[in-house]
Amino acid sequence: MTDEQWLRRESAALLALLDTCEKPDTWTSIANDCVLEGSAERIYHHHLDPSAHSLEREENDAYAIQGTLLDDPPSPTLVTRLENAYKIAEQRLDEWKRHGYDFMSVFDPRFPG
Repeated sequence: MTDEQWLRRESAALLALLDTCEKPDTWTSIANDCVLEGSAERIYHHHLDPSAHSLEREENDAYAIQGTLLDDPPSPTLVTRLENAYKIAEQRLDEWKRHGYDFMSVFDPRFPG
């Protein structure tokens, strides 16, 4: 996978997560989770199926709460919303690029430190 493909997948995942944000989460909390995890795509897949997609910081943090063992699986409605939001995010990124716009997230190497 090229850097451009990786960045596109991270961007689409981040946009999908932000588009499906519901309280108590906020855009800020989602962005912070993605930065702490180091990947919006891992957070996205974790939201789709936490039992199959654990988060790296949970695996590496001896004090992390074991959440996926007893957590309810995501509702089919949420899964559908996330999957649709991801497809729409990919379309948006393509459309923005065609119109000469650039999308820069915290995962982009050009993002200011």
